[in-house]
Amino acid sequence: MSDMAGTGANIVRLFINLNLDSDTDTYTTDLSDADSVVALGAQLGFKVVLVFQPITTKSVPEYWADTHLQTSIVKNWIAAAARYEGNTTIAGYDLLNEPIAPSGQAQWITLATQLISSIRGVDANHVIIFEPSPGAIPEAFSTMTPGIMATLLPIKNIVYSVHDYEPYQITHQGIMYSSSLPYPAPSDSVIGAVDKNTLSQALQPVRDFVTLYHISIYVGEFSCVRWAPGNSAYSYVADQISLFEAEGYSWNYHAWRAYPGWDAEFSESFFDQFPKVSAMPQQFTVNGSPGWRDVLATDADKDKLRSDSTDTMLLLKYYFYLNTH
Repeated sequence: MSDMAGTGANIVRLFINLNLDSDTDTYTTDLSDADSVVALGAQLGFKVVLVFQPITTKSVPEYWADTHLQTSIVKNWIAAAARYEGNTTIAGYDLLNEPIAPSGQAQWITLATQLISSIRGVDANHVIIFEPSPGAIPEAFSTMTPGIMATLLPIKNIVYSVHDYEPYQITHQGIMYSSSLPYPAPSDSVIGAVDKNTLSQALQPVRDFVTLYHISIYVGEFSCVRWAPGNSAYSYVADQISLFEAEGYSWNYHAWRAYPGWDAEFSESFFDQFPKVSAMPQQFTVNGSPGWRDVLATDADKDKLRSDSTDTMLLLKYYFYLNTH
């Protein structure tokens, strides 16, 4: 956290896992780690967004069909909001990470309004962050109809969040897609031409939403895998930030020292030493085993390979500098 604050970053989005206790059919969570991060934020000068992440092995998480589990999520938010009410290091409460309501946006709105009402019962002041279904993708904003917004608009101090990885064929190559694609992508690529204008077009549903309702947008996540060909990851991140800044959006880069594929402190050229199969460097797998530990066995090993002077880190630090200058 000290290293992160040293880059000039002024906000961190912190996942809070909700673990399903099968004996009681409730979600449990431990906020002690969050307490530590919030305390460091107060000390080092960054804010913290708390985001709930129910842990599941199901393609459709259990809580969508279980009102008892929904009540459990409500109770966990009440406990968190009561714990941090009045804490100025907390930037906001992000209700659920990338909700995908099986019955559509209205189903999520019903649960979200319960969560918001419960939070407001104990904390009237902190920002609440709402990610539309499905998955906070830009297109999700096109389903935020006037009927739905009639429920949300009267609620004060809400920020709406988008997660922008469009197009996934580039940003998630090797993870979700098997073709290795550069950014910008030429017209003869498997998905056609992709450039800054393409990225801008993907954001149009968000722009339309802002124009209609005059609300604030927070890009909770965006990134591109570090092993995209050449300097694609840098070029993608640079173009996205340029678009976000032009629109006046707040944003978080995904992610700080987590999965190496998103870690901007790893140079893009580092991954060139590994042969790719289906666009994935073979020393790396999505779940972190078995291959990548052969190279990065410990955090100390990772630190030897990290640099705060990669092209993407220098780009991020330039924009972070603008936070205070």
